[in-house]
Amino acid sequence: MSRRAGNWAPFFLFALSGFSGLAYEIVWTRRLVLVFGATVESASTVLAGFMAGFAFGSLLGGWLTKRYPRPLRVYGFLELGVAVSAALFPLAIHGILAVVESTSLPIGPVRFALTFAALLPPTILMGASFPVLVEAVRTEDPGRGMGSLYAANLFGACAGVLGSAFFLVAFLGLAGTHWLAVALSAVTGVVALLLKAPSGVVAKKTAPRGLPRAALSAVFVSGLCGMALETVWTRILVPSFNNSAYGFASVLFVFLLGLGIGSRAAAVASRWNRPATLGALLLAAGVLAFLGYSGYEVTQLLQMRFADMEASGVRPLFLEPLLEALLLILPVAIAQGMVLPVAARLSGGDGSAVSRLYFWNTLGGILGALAAGFWLIPIYNVQNTLLIVMALSLAWGGVLAARDFPVPAWRWAAPAGAAVFMAVACLQLRGRHLTVEALSAWLTHGDLEANILRAEDDEEASVAVISRGGSTFLSINGVGVAGHSNPTKLMAHIPLLIHPHAEKTLVICFGIGTTFRSALHHPGRVTAVDLVPGVLRAFQFFYPDWKRWAGDPRALRLVNDGRNHLLREKEGYDVVIVDPSPPLYAAGTVNLYSKDFFALARRRLRPGGIAAVWVPDYPESEFLMIMKSFLVSFPHTQVWRCDAQGRGVLLLGSDTPMLLDRALIAKRLKEPEIRRDLLEFNKDFEKEAAFWSLYMGPGERFREMLSGVREVSDDFPWIEYPFFRSLDRKAYLRSPAFFNWPPYKGA
Repeated sequence: MSRRAGNWAPFFLFALSGFSGLAYEIVWTRRLVLVFGATVESASTVLAGFMAGFAFGSLLGGWLTKRYPRPLRVYGFLELGVAVSAALFPLAIHGILAVVESTSLPIGPVRFALTFAALLPPTILMGASFPVLVEAVRTEDPGRGMGSLYAANLFGACAGVLGSAFFLVAFLGLAGTHWLAVALSAVTGVVALLLKAPSGVVAKKTAPRGLPRAALSAVFVSGLCGMALETVWTRILVPSFNNSAYGFASVLFVFLLGLGIGSRAAAVASRWNRPATLGALLLAAGVLAFLGYSGYEVTQLLQMRFADMEASGVRPLFLEPLLEALLLILPVAIAQGMVLPVAARLSGGDGSAVSRLYFWNTLGGILGALAAGFWLIPIYNVQNTLLIVMALSLAWGGVLAARDFPVPAWRWAAPAGAAVFMAVACLQLRGRHLTVEALSAWLTHGDLEANILRAEDDEEASVAVISRGGSTFLSINGVGVAGHSNPTKLMAHIPLLIHPHAEKTLVICFGIGTTFRSALHHPGRVTAVDLVPGVLRAFQFFYPDWKRWAGDPRALRLVNDGRNHLLREKEGYDVVIVDPSPPLYAAGTVNLYSKDFFALARRRLRPGGIAAVWVPDYPESEFLMIMKSFLVSFPHTQVWRCDAQGRGVLLLGSDTPMLLDRALIAKRLKEPEIRRDLLEFNKDFEKEAAFWSLYMGPGERFREMLSGVREVSDDFPWIEYPFFRSLDRKAYLRSPAFFNWPPYKGA
C-alpha cells in the first residue's frame, strides 16, 4: 500500500473501529439487558463493563507501545482479536442465559460477574487499540495526531449511532448488525496489517516518568462530569421523544459529535499546551452546562412540538429531539472534547502517556454515570444534580487556572469568578424542578389546566401524578401511561373468570394499580412487578382503599423487570397478565411483545395456565405484528375486546384449550366483590351479555388476515424502529380493519 495512503488510512480505520464499536455496544447492551432486565442496575452494569474494559485496555495498549516497535501491526492484530472475541459473544449470551435461568443466587453479583466475564475480552482489546494507534500517527505536536485520531473515532461512532438506530437494527436485526460489526473489525485488522507506517512519524521519545497531575486530574473530572451530565440530559429530554430509541440515539449522537468537534479543534490548536488551558476548558464546560439549561427554557422550545404532540404517542418525533439535543448538549460537549487532546499535548502525547490519560478519563466516566444514576438524581433530583456537577467542573477548573495563570496578580480571578457564577446558578435554579417544568409545559399547551399532585425522580424514571380535565393519570418520563379505565380492570377479570382455579397470578407493569387491585377481587395470590419504584408509590393517589389491597396478605409488589422476574421464576403462575407501558415504540416495550417473551411466558405457565397480553389498537402495522407474534407462540388462543369501542384487544394464550364455561363464568360474575369492581367505572356490566359481547373469537379466526405479517422477535424488534413505516402518516396511523368485523357467533 502506498505511503500516501498510509498517512490517512489510520484515521479512516479508526473511524471504522468507532462505527463497529458503537454497533457492538448497542447490540450487546440489548442482549444483556434482555437477560438481566431493563433496569438502571442492569444498564449501568453493562455500561460499567464496557468502560472498565476500555480503561484496562488502555493500560494494555500503553504496555504494548513500549515493547513492540510496529504499532500498525499491533493495531491490526488487536482488531482481529476484537473480531474473534466478538464472534464468540453469542455463545457467551447462551451461557449467561442458562446460568441466570437456573441459579438461585442473588441477581446482583451474578449479573456483575457474568457481564464483566462476557464484555472484558473484546472491550480490553478495543481500549488497547487507541494508545497503540496514537503511537502510529504521532507527530512533533503531541496533541495533533492524538486529537485527530480521537475525533475520527468519535465521528465514526456518530455514524454508528445513527446507522444502528435508523437502518441496521431495523433492517438487519440484532444478529445481522452484530455480524456486520464483526466483519468490519476483521477488515480493519487485515488492512492495518497491510499498511506501511505513515510518513511524518517522529522518532520515539521517552515519555515523562510521571504525567502532570493537572492533566490526569483534568481528564478524570472531565470524564466524570461528562457522563453525569449525559445522564441528566437524557432525563430532561426523554419527555420530548417519548422514550423512543431515536431520541436516545439523538442524545448520544450529539454528545459524541460534540466530543469529536472539540477533539479536532484542540488537535489543530498547537498553542493550547498549559494547565491553565485545561482549567479554562473545565470552567467553560461548567458555564455552558448551566447556560444550556437556563437559555434553553424548556417551556419555550417545547412550543415547536405542540402541533405534533397529540400524535407523538403513536408516531415518534424525530427532528425536534435532535434540535433540542443540539442546543442543550453540543456546546458543553465541545468543551469537554478539547480536554483529552490538550492533556495529551501537555503530557508528551506518546502512546504510553495517552494510555494513562484515557484510563483516568474512562474511570471518571464510570464514576460519573453510576453516581448520577444511583445516587445524585434519586436523592437530589435533576436540577440539583446539575448544580453539583457544575460545581465540580467549575471548582477544579478554577484551581487549575489559578495555579498556572500567566499574570500572578490575577490568579484568584478564575476561582472567584467561578464562585460568583455558581452562586448565580444556585439562585437561578433554587426551588425549581426541571422535569416538572418540562411536564407542565407539555400539559398546559391546550385549554385544560393541569395540577401535578406528586412528582419524583427515582433511579429508574421521573414519575408524576397529574390531575387534568377532571381525571387523574400517571406520567412516566413525561409520557401519560395510565388512568382510571375499565379495560385495565378487564385485563384481570377476563382471564381469571375463564381459568378454572387460579391460585397464582402475575401482573407485569403496575400502572396505577387497577389490574392488580381487580385481580385481588378473585381468590388466589397476586404478584405485581414494575421496574419503576415511584410507580408503586403512586398507587395511593388513585384509590382511596389502596391500603386494603397493598396490605392484603395475598398481595406482593416487587420492583424488578417483569421479563427478568419470569426468567428466574421457578414455581410458575396460573395467570400471567402483561400490560406494557405505551407508546409501542418506546425503548424496551418490545421486550414484552416479542415471540421470545411469549415463549418465556408460556414456559412459566402452570398446566392449564393462561397468558393475557394487552395490545393497543393502532397503528395498524404494529398491532398486527404483535398479534401475529402472539398467536404463533401458543397452540390455543383467544381474542377479546376490553371495551365496546374496541380500543385495543386482550390476547389470551395457553398450552391447553381454554373452555368458556358459561355456567361457571355467570356464577362468578354474580359474586358481590367481582360485580362491584366491574360496575365501578362502567354500568354496562349489569347484564351478563355485556361480558360476552367482548369476545371476538379464537385466534384461528384471524390467521388468514395475518398470513403476510412480520413477526416481532428479540432479534427483529420491528415495533421499536417505525421510522420508515411512519413516513406514510395516513397508513401508519389508521386503526386495524378487523375491529369492524361482525361479532363472533360461536361463543
